[in-house]
Amino acid sequence: MKRSSRQAWAWVVLAGLAVGPSSRASESGFEVAVQGAVTDRRELEATDFGFGLRPSWRLAPWLAIDAEATLAPGGLGGSRPFSGSRTEFLGGLRFGRDLGTSGAYGLVRGGVVKFGAADAPFPCILIFPPPLTCAIAQGDTVPAVEFGAGYQHGIHERARLFVELRDQVVKYEGPVMDAGFEPRLESFWSHNPRLTFGVGWAF
Repeated sequence: MKRSSRQAWAWVVLAGLAVGPSSRASESGFEVAVQGAVTDRRELEATDFGFGLRPSWRLAPWLAIDAEATLAPGGLGGSRPFSGSRTEFLGGLRFGRDLGTSGAYGLVRGGVVKFGAADAPFPCILIFPPPLTCAIAQGDTVPAVEFGAGYQHGIHERARLFVELRDQVVKYEGPVMDAGFEPRLESFWSHNPRLTFGVGWAF
């Protein structure tokens, strides 16, 4: 990642931690959130739309463990999709001044993204290395790491709306041709900006 990008994300997370606590302290407990996600898959030159579920366990007022499952059921790649669907499974931490009420927070997660194979034959140029979209069209599962920051707003004693800005970093295997038509003979990481939003309910 470029130094400027690392610094920008670091400031976002620090800003989340610096926001003052709300009027009441939260207790530990179970939470469930439903969410939507918009992801700019830069290396694939496509925008992904998905929805998912995030169960969480708040260990302390400032720390929660998250598990997240997201499905993007539509084709990716315009009129000739190279992937029929995407399924993600991620787990990690959220941390902030008071996760039980309104305020900002940081997050870090890791897991996998599964690219479903193309629903119809996907035409590919017979070159080596092949374009990344051609490799994805056969179906692939790649490791992923996410980090970012979010803000939540309490609309009820137990319900909160939230919005998050994330960077989902995925690892593609070579040899392939990347979006800039540069050959990648070895594995490489790709940054994918993501906007996530939804509503959570505490039990």
